[in-house]
Amino acid sequence: MQSLCFEHLSIAIFAAGQSSRFPYPLGKIAYPLDEKPILLHSVDKALERNYREILLILSSKNFDWLQKTYPEYLRCPSIQIVIQHVPLGTGDALRLALNATQQSRLLIMHADCPLVSFEVCDRLSQSCAPAALATSVHPFPRGYGRIMRDKKDFLGIVEEKEIAFGELSLSEINCGVYCFDVSMIQDYLHLIHQDHAKNEYYLTDLWAPGSPLVEKTEICFFENYRQFQGINTWEDFELAEQYYYQQRRYQAVCQGAVLSQVNTVFFKGQLPILEQGTQIRGPVVLRNHNILKTDSQIHPFSYLDTVQIGAKSIVGPFTALSQSTSIGSSCEIGSFVEIKRSSLDQNTKAKHFAYLADCTIGKKCNIAAFVVTCNYDGHKKHTVCIEDEVFIGASSQLVAPLKIGYKAYVGAATLVTEDVPCATLLTRRAASRLRAFDKERFLCVESSQP
Repeated sequence: MQSLCFEHLSIAIFAAGQSSRFPYPLGKIAYPLDEKPILLHSVDKALERNYREILLILSSKNFDWLQKTYPEYLRCPSIQIVIQHVPLGTGDALRLALNATQQSRLLIMHADCPLVSFEVCDRLSQSCAPAALATSVHPFPRGYGRIMRDKKDFLGIVEEKEIAFGELSLSEINCGVYCFDVSMIQDYLHLIHQDHAKNEYYLTDLWAPGSPLVEKTEICFFENYRQFQGINTWEDFELAEQYYYQQRRYQAVCQGAVLSQVNTVFFKGQLPILEQGTQIRGPVVLRNHNILKTDSQIHPFSYLDTVQIGAKSIVGPFTALSQSTSIGSSCEIGSFVEIKRSSLDQNTKAKHFAYLADCTIGKKCNIAAFVVTCNYDGHKKHTVCIEDEVFIGASSQLVAPLKIGYKAYVGAATLVTEDVPCATLLTRRAASRLRAFDKERFLCVESSQP
């Protein structure tokens, strides 16, 4: 997605909560969603959107965690850390953000709502009203502040604990995303009062019914309420994670992929590039940058990490491909095959129980069952080069560095420790033999191996 530049706009991400209801010892913002801490989902979106200023409102504990685990974010010139030493609530966090910002407009997000889309941020940021806030209709609004209306007119926000019994059916919720003119909002901070029961200040007091800010606020309504799923408890996290992967699967289908057993297909990290007709049958995990060409097939219990699969190739079941492996068109990679840092050209097959690492394999090769490349000598990893139309027999070991020539045959259970010339047959039984042969006429002429 192309980055935009929002002039005079600062974004503040509130991440100073105590996480008292979340079981993870480091707190909810440190817990990984798709292998990345919840906090960094919001931060990375802000960086991608190229906001002029990113304010992270952190508790001392959360700052220590970020400094120790992800110090590179602290070195980012657009990120400014603001410490909320005493947990006095979102109203106090707003005050800290207003004191820190150098911009004229401020966008507010909560770190524990990591699924908020770019559409929401952009729409609020581009509002011409002095204040704007996001709302949605939730079928189960328990726990959310409610939007009060008189027919269509916005009357204010009421926290759930303050809702009268007859108003419990209200389903339009405050989504916790706001945008303000900085100079204007300063004049309304006196509306935020301390909740004596919790000793906290709530930002939503700004829109209490009867507040003069209500009539200056634009209500930005969004149909998709699930993107505003907050994470306070473990049950909340499960709902958020479920929706996160549903959205990624939806994006994959929009590219033209066909998914089966969809609840067991997981796209982790960068969303893959999936060409028309790609078939993925779960359970499957795809991590980082993968490219799957037209009509390729991924069968169950396969794992792909930064690979490219050619058109009409078949992978799986029970296959692991990783570390920039490239599979050509019309290849077959079958059960219990692991391939790393390798490339296989078109129409090559490795259909059963093989380990191939640091290999370059040509066209129309056949890698039989239990073939292993022995590429590590204890100090360095070496490469194996297999040219076109080579046959590697079952249970063979290929000791790198090694080159196997065009149309060579390696017999079953052969330990290959030296280069094999083109159009030769290498076997190891009682003794090693190299036989020159005419493949087309099935003639073999025996010669001793030098």
